[in-house]
Amino acid sequence: KKQSEGLLPLIDEMFKKARLTPSQLNEIVITNGPGSYTGLRIAMTFAKVSAISGSVKVGVINTLALYFGNSGDGYALLDARGKRAYYGQFKDSILIDMGCDYLENLKQRIDDNTVVKGDGSLLGYANDYGDQIANYTYCLNHVQWIDNVDQLAPLYLKSDTDYATQNNKQK
Repeated sequence: KKQSEGLLPLIDEMFKKARLTPSQLNEIVITNGPGSYTGLRIAMTFAKVSAISGSVKVGVINTLALYFGNSGDGYALLDARGKRAYYGQFKDSILIDMGCDYLENLKQRIDDNTVVKGDGSLLGYANDYGDQIANYTYCLNHVQWIDNVDQLAPLYLKSDTDYATQNNKQK
């Protein structure tokens, strides 16, 4: 809830630990969603300002792909509130379907033998975010680089039709 207040001090601390200066930054990779609209906008605003004020290249990865990493076949879940979850279905670690659905519907879709990453407790599984560094490293192979940061927008899903609409906008 205090992301906007803590972001710059955290980034400053990371630069100090890495013994780098902001002028040495040449790429930023952020998640574009799905997720908290405010949280996504804060990260995107920081990335946009960095790109505009310097020669920083901006890339995005999907939040659910970050949760799932290189886990084969299964689902990644993220709490969407209101008894709903954002879900991503993966085949060979590639996102093949994504949306936002009610937990009751997802319980019927996902069986007990399915790999579930992320907020699994929503459906009675353990929460499993995996090795986030390994997942991030894997996702770097699938970064979508943004040519025009003015076009950067959160992937905000609240219904199944939202993904199709958002996906068509990105093409």
